[in-house]
Amino acid sequence: MEKHPATLGKYALQGAGIALVLVAIFLLFLLLVGDVWIFEPLLTVTIGGALGGLVYYQMVHKWFPNGWKRILATSLSVLIYFALLWGCLVLTFSATGHWD
Repeated sequence: MEKHPATLGKYALQGAGIALVLVAIFLLFLLLVGDVWIFEPLLTVTIGGALGGLVYYQMVHKWFPNGWKRILATSLSVLIYFALLWGCLVLTFSATGHWD
């Protein structure tokens, strides 16, 4: 079985795509309320998701490519991914005045 090498861009796009879908679902509910500020989180959280994809690529494919360290690196990179999403969302809400 031949493995296809994964690229850094692929994981960045996957991370950004997952983040975009998650924040779009969240913002869909806010759009029903009628606020205009909701488009800023679409950009910042997507950037955070792309950074999370970059972290995953670096940890799993470059630093710890196999063994039990790969499992640990995958778990840690998932936690870092969600921390980046949360941090970007908090920064955006703080910038728009919605984080008290």
